[in-house]
Amino acid sequence: MRFLLLAALLASSSLLATAQRAAGPDYVVTTTGDTLRGHLRQVGRHYQKVRLYRPDQQPTDFSAADIISFGSSQGPEKVARRLDPSAPPRFLTPLAEGTVSLMTGENTRHKSAFFLQLPDSANLVEVPPGNNVLVLARALPGCSAIDFGTTEFQRRYPYSRRGLTALVVDYNRCRYPKRPSRDLTRVRTTQLYFGVKAGLNVLRLELSPEVFPVSAATQNTGLQGGAMLHMATRTRFSGQAELLFVVLRSTYAPVVIDPLNPLSSTSVVSATVRYNQLQLPLLVRYTAGYGAVRPFANAGVIVASTLNNSSALHFPKDPGYNPSIDIANFTYGATVGGGLMLYQAWRPRLSLEARYLRNNTQARFGERNATVQFDAGFYF
Repeated sequence: MRFLLLAALLASSSLLATAQRAAGPDYVVTTTGDTLRGHLRQVGRHYQKVRLYRPDQQPTDFSAADIISFGSSQGPEKVARRLDPSAPPRFLTPLAEGTVSLMTGENTRHKSAFFLQLPDSANLVEVPPGNNVLVLARALPGCSAIDFGTTEFQRRYPYSRRGLTALVVDYNRCRYPKRPSRDLTRVRTTQLYFGVKAGLNVLRLELSPEVFPVSAATQNTGLQGGAMLHMATRTRFSGQAELLFVVLRSTYAPVVIDPLNPLSSTSVVSATVRYNQLQLPLLVRYTAGYGAVRPFANAGVIVASTLNNSSALHFPKDPGYNPSIDIANFTYGATVGGGLMLYQAWRPRLSLEARYLRNNTQARFGERNATVQFDAGFYF
């Protein structure tokens, strides 16, 4: 398990390098031909608007009627098209760009669909799942290398993003060899941000409710710190993975456990809990709002590896007898929390968060613990 967690740390480092190379300003191409640069978020019902953030300017909203396309330094992410002449434009995801282009998105019934943009035509041709071969054969004539009526065609060009993109790219290469098309399926629509965080935690270990109730714990404040990898999307939802080194501790004052035998060396007992963990939380985040202060909520799962454990029971009448409190080498659980992101588009962003974590410790006298964490972090 420790090997897997350390491998995750190395993977996050490589993803950081990828994120730094891929990061760049987003852009919007307006219907007047202007190219505006900044940072984008998709907003509104069915995410049919984009909001552009630029330094020292108020955010600007654009609908599909206002722009031609938007994207990042990797290429176009959405294009504005009319599904029929009487309908307002909608945002579609381009998959192949060329003389014949392929797009995907919601149709007028808000169902996922594929669309062809044919040369010299302002209208789109929807490719339905039921009779897609017939529609494709009519829309893409004149290439003898593509036989629509064979099982080989269905095997090579299945009704999927990958299959239809390969078909359009091959068709353009066949019919228009001097104007090859471009495969846009590798254009990444997410942004990766690396961050660091540190903070305090309060351990509430269910060691033994009869002997050591949670309320009797003292000195139960620990520390944690580590790295974060945040995957931001164009919507309010995002994902985050973290790799944290966590110091957990708690102390329980001496209590009498055998009042009928006060002279026994084990009639009075105390406990100290000290162990460290390497934790890997995997989270889904929902961010409310797009202003300078953005509240967010997290929820997810967490796995952890215990690195060292010096937890023990102590018997004041027998100082040499200190049996250890076993903590499982591998633990798992769930976590929820919330916080605030202080958003600045062009600078490191400060994050303040409180999180509640519940997992199994498989300790000698208890099965679960709860930890409350308070963190401050920066995203770069």
